[in-house]
Amino acid sequence: NFENVKTAIDLAKNSFEFELLALEIDSTLIKNPAESALNIFDLDDKLYIHKQKTFSTDIGTCKIHFITSKKFIETTISQVNQPVYYLIGFILLTSLFLTYIVSVRLSKPFQELADISNGIEKQDYSFELNTRYKTQEIFTIYKSLKSLAITLKNREADKNKMLQLLDEQVKIKTKEIAQLSIVAQHTTNSVLITDKNYNIIWANEAHLNQTGYTFSEIKGKNPRMFQYEKTSAETKRYIRTKLAKREVVITEIQNVSK
Repeated sequence: NFENVKTAIDLAKNSFEFELLALEIDSTLIKNPAESALNIFDLDDKLYIHKQKTFSTDIGTCKIHFITSKKFIETTISQVNQPVYYLIGFILLTSLFLTYIVSVRLSKPFQELADISNGIEKQDYSFELNTRYKTQEIFTIYKSLKSLAITLKNREADKNKMLQLLDEQVKIKTKEIAQLSIVAQHTTNSVLITDKNYNIIWANEAHLNQTGYTFSEIKGKNPRMFQYEKTSAETKRYIRTKLAKREVVITEIQNVSK
């Protein structure tokens, strides 16, 4: 009936959602707005949405055409959703900010543990954990680091004591060697020092004076060079056995000079 047609036309007139309303009665086309240049029979489907409704009355068949552009719909949707976009953006920024705050808060105890570990590596054994971060897991790791620090500190102290003791022993032995060196140099007895292969590496002045050799003549040679040819084989064997065992040799032999 015409009342429903009038309602549809009034809706189209008062609504911003339509770019064109056309009423087609038989061959007559009435457009609203009348100045619209759109041709309802030649519309680009990519640009416009065209809906039509056919109805019949006692005076004939009519069609109502509703036309709007896709761009207009997209713009309208964007405007309608703009507050939603703002809200989503605000929620996203807030989420990022809260995530950052939480990550910083969560990372602080681990950063502190890392600093403690670096301090231990640099032999800094005096540290305490911030009480705000003493969760069960963090505190367990902290106790392990504390135990490690105490162990390393004790080992460091033991090492220093040992080094100090060794230093004292070296000083004592050095003093003894110096004293023995003075005795060996000034004694009237013949003194030879060899390496592990029994090659001469040092001789005192008394030995050089007794044998008539210079040190360059005997250096690197075996003390056998001084043995008298008539030294008994038993004595030689006794000396070799004692030296092989790194034992003191006390015996009497005959040597020859140059």
